[in-house]
Amino acid sequence: MLAIAAPVGMNACAEGAAIVELGPVKAQEVRDLVTAAFIQRFPAEQWSIFLSSSAGRTSQGASHCSAVAGVAPAGSSKFPIPGYVQSGAQASVPADASPHNSAAACARGAVQNLMVEH
Repeated sequence: MLAIAAPVGMNACAEGAAIVELGPVKAQEVRDLVTAAFIQRFPAEQWSIFLSSSAGRTSQGASHCSAVAGVAPAGSSKFPIPGYVQSGAQASVPADASPHNSAAACARGAVQNLMVEH
């Protein structure tokens, strides 16, 4: 897991967002989804977005992915606090999708859900 601060030059909505990542999807792949309203409610000095993602193939070759995004205390590697966890899953992934692209699609869905709910 790695906490990543927004790089200089990111749009105003993403500035200040801290993302803790677990899995193949990196912060820069979802950072554009973080809204200014979310950052105002959960400032990076106190909170981080926790993002866990995974993807793979079944023994029959079908692609699958899952992701969870939530809010965790800043500087912590703890799983998100209850009540703020949102998940995004993509049940039907194109057969030729790479595991990383599948995981990224699920992670983006989870972060979008988190922004909508909070």
